[in-house]
Amino acid sequence: MNKLFLSLLLSAFCCLACRSQANHDAIPTGTITADIDGVATSFNITAKAALAKHGNGYTYGIRGVKNTSVAADIIAIAVLSKHQIISTGTYDNSSMDAPFTAFIQFMKRGKNFIVYSNMAANNKGIVTITSIQNGRIQGTFNGVLKGSNGLTINITNGKFDVKTETK
Repeated sequence: MNKLFLSLLLSAFCCLACRSQANHDAIPTGTITADIDGVATSFNITAKAALAKHGNGYTYGIRGVKNTSVAADIIAIAVLSKHQIISTGTYDNSSMDAPFTAFIQFMKRGKNFIVYSNMAANNKGIVTITSIQNGRIQGTFNGVLKGSNGLTINITNGKFDVKTETK
């Protein structure tokens, strides 16, 4: 149930990124960078985070868009808590029963649309939040993501430093 909820949450977050791309003069509100299969990539267009409360828990959703193209790639990172506010620390997707779970999703858009994620237990994803202060969240992320095409990609050296909105 939590995987379905988080999958829907990440997808909705990515869709919001698509809608916000209408402003091609978008000013970055933060930075998100990562090596995608060894290629340094920036997702700085409309890069931001949102903190949302759900039931007794919270979700930090962080996302950015690669460029202003309508078919630009999108990255989304989420840390989900079941019962408490999210603070600095390291989170992963090793157990859906854990108090915190982290997910990474990469949408490769364009001619061959592919969604990659670490939703499967054997596709590890780690998110480390190093700072939450002054309306910003900073940290790192990496993981092995499986695509809707059955192939995997490696995300390494992921970093984010973005403004946070509270929902």
